[in-house]
Amino acid sequence: MKPIRIVIADDHILFRQGVSHMLAASPACEVVAEAGDGLALLAQVQRHLPDLVLLDISMPEISGMEVIREIKARNPGVRLLVLTMHNNVEYMAEAIGAGADGYMLKQDAYTDLLTAIATVCQGQSYLSPLIAGQMTRDYIKRMKSRKGRQRETLTPRQHEVMALIADGMTNRQIAERLCISVRTVENHRAAIMKKIGARTTADLVRFAIGKGGIL
Repeated sequence: MKPIRIVIADDHILFRQGVSHMLAASPACEVVAEAGDGLALLAQVQRHLPDLVLLDISMPEISGMEVIREIKARNPGVRLLVLTMHNNVEYMAEAIGAGADGYMLKQDAYTDLLTAIATVCQGQSYLSPLIAGQMTRDYIKRMKSRKGRQRETLTPRQHEVMALIADGMTNRQIAERLCISVRTVENHRAAIMKKIGARTTADLVRFAIGKGGIL
């Protein structure tokens, strides 16, 4: 099996080199380039066409969020895993909405980075456990606070779909979990976004975790 070709982008050179050395010890990974800012990252991606990009969202020249959008627009097949210190659900929602395939905290890199890389390269989404746990707790809290209401805008099935979207699942993963078709999931997603006035997946995720409004 060919190793996963990776470009690492972080403006902290010591951290970047540390991650590079850690990945070099794994036969499943090959670091083909490094970058210290957004412009350099875009150039390296176009030059090497990697399988995966590890990037921070706080970088000079061009922010990580803009880089994510640009890479996905140019090379939609490249997987993007955010590796950051920002333990913030809003940042995560924006990154996923921009096109990131995973969001990982730097504090988890030593123990979980290889798992995260394998997960996103298999076409799945990855969220650091701390972020995922916070999202789940916030969503459950909102659901409980609405329990006594006489009227709900979303159907029970739409609540299920929205919770799984907030957990970072793709349409196909949601379809498999709920034993429904991908097209049905797409229809539910469209209906949810229309009902809550969301324009992007990031808006939907923010709503699901209690920041975007009240049903």
